[in-house]
This record gives sequence, structure tokens and C-alpha cells, in this order.
Amino acid sequence: MKFSIIVPIYNISSYIDQCVESIINQTYKNIEIILVNDGSTDNSLDKVKSWEKKDCRVIAIDKPNGGLSDARNAGLKIASGDYICFVDGDDWIDETSIMICKNFIENNGLVDLLCFDYWCYYSPIFLKHISYGHVNGVFKGIEFFNNSRFKLTAWSKIYRKDYLDKIGLLFLKGRLHEDISYTIPLCNLAENIGYIDKPLYYYRQNRKDSIMSKVTYRNVLDFSHAICFNYYFFKERNMINPIITSWVMKCFYKACFTGQTDFKTLKRAFTENNVIRIAEELGDGKWFWTKLFFYHSYMKARTYLGVVKRLVK
Repeated sequence: MKFSIIVPIYNISSYIDQCVESIINQTYKNIEIILVNDGSTDNSLDKVKSWEKKDCRVIAIDKPNGGLSDARNAGLKIASGDYICFVDGDDWIDETSIMICKNFIENNGLVDLLCFDYWCYYSPIFLKHISYGHVNGVFKGIEFFNNSRFKLTAWSKIYRKDYLDKIGLLFLKGRLHEDISYTIPLCNLAENIGYIDKPLYYYRQNRKDSIMSKVTYRNVLDFSHAICFNYYFFKERNMINPIITSWVMKCFYKACFTGQTDFKTLKRAFTENNVIRIAEELGDGKWFWTKLFFYHSYMKARTYLGVVKRLVK
């Protein structure tokens, strides 16, 4: 069983070595490591080429800058493993991660997706365990989506390549929140999803220049675009059901960043993506803007109170 590990890289030379070392040192050795340099302007490419010389399992791709989605898609085009996973270049994985996943598949049979927990890494003494909140095992995709705290991140999962080829879904180029329009459809279409309730991935939280470090209009626009994409994806396949309906509307009303922006920004982005049309089709169009305003006010207040509590401490 072979695993392809795709690592998109853009101007993160300070973090590459830790990331690649964690993959090189995996206890399971049948892997290929695809390092995609996405037009970096620092010395990231030099480090990528250096790793390619050190280990024959490393494949280096150098391409013009096209964003995270484009880099991942470039890796997907050449991946030859039975299973594929993504590791962002400023993160890293436990050295037993691939072995644990391989053993799970051997013990439980083929799965379309295999999900696992992860650490949010703030410092060596401050890590937060992020869990899907489910029991170990294999489940139908939509059941797991409905009954777990499903994580949108592309990197907290391993994907069966035959399944990806069958669905033919790629990351949306040039968009933030690109994971949403990738993982949600793949989860709900999956016949079998495996879950390991153990953190195998380290998600760096102490990088100040991360593209997700602050909320902008583009965040709101691309987030709502991803939700719209998912809605039409499921609609074309006659998969709209109460679970999908509830999830779509909850995303619009209670977006993760709602309390960190203003209502004018929300309404502008939602109008540009014609969110009201989806709300109307799902029977919630009449009071949509009113509900959005009140949810926004509530989330804004919660965010403010959270800041006050931290300052008091």
C-alpha cells in the first residue's frame, strides 16, 4: 500500500525542514513526497530541491504562483499512491501517522476517506486537541457527516485515489476556504469513511503572516462562495436533504468569522454570491436578512465578551 503526501509550499522557508523531516521519518516507508513550490520568492525552492537530492522518495514541482488550491491540484495530477494526504508546508505530522492509517485500512477494509484528530500547536507547552467527537470505526459518509463534529480541513484526512479519480473533484483555484468545497462533497458521497480518534497532525497556530490570521472581505466572499458551490453540487445530484439544508443555512447564519466582521461586509459578500436565491429555494428567504442581522449581532457580542474576558485574565 503506497501513500502520496502532497505538500504545497509558498514563502515558508523557515518551516519547511520541520515539515519534510516529519514525513521523511515516517515509520511506514512506502510513501512518495510531492513538494510543490508555488512560485516562492524566498529560498523555499532551494530547500525543496535540497530535499529532493537527499531522498529518492521526494518529487519536487516548481510552478508559477497560483495559490494553495492550484498547488494541491498540481500534486494530485502526478500522485501515484493508493492513498493521498495533504500536509501544509508550515505544519507537520506525527512520525507514526501513516503507519497508523495503513494499519487501520488493513484491519477495517478499504475506505474512501480516513479522518483523524489533530493538534492545534501554539507552543511546545500549549497544544489543543481537536476531535471529530466520534468513536473509532467505519461509517457511511452522510451518517458520519451528520453525527460527528466533521472538520472541513483537507489535511486531517487521507483519501483513496480511486475514489478521488471517480468523483473528479479538484480544489477551486484562486479561492480561500478551498477545503470546504472539497471535503464536504467527498464526505457526503463516500460509501465508507474511517475515523481514528487520535491526533496525528500538528496544525501551526503561531505563524503571524498566515493567510488566515485576519478576516477580510475576501474571507467572507470566498467562504460564502464555497457554501454556494456545495449547495449546487448537491442539488445537481439530487442530494438535497434535511441534513444538507440545515448545514447550508447554519453556515450562512453562523459563519466562523461572523463576530469578527461587520454586517455591511456580510451582506455585500452574500449579495455578490446571490445567497438569497439559495435561502429562498430552501424555504428561508422571507426573513433571511433579518435573521442574518440578529445572528451577526449575537456572534459579535460573543466575540466582544470573549476579548474582554481574556483582557481581564
